[in-house]
Amino acid sequence: MIRRNATPSNRRLDFDTTVDAMALTAAKEMNSYKETSEGGLAVS
Repeated sequence: MIRRNATPSNRRLDFDTTVDAMALTAAKEMNSYKETSEGGLAVS
């Protein structure tokens, strides 16, 4: 079980910041990489 206060509130990110970081990461990935069904990367 995870404690409610395991992560202090000043260490949490809001949803928009998380989505922005994910979009930036995806934009920097090479277009030749594709995610596999098992969570890995494959070269297409």
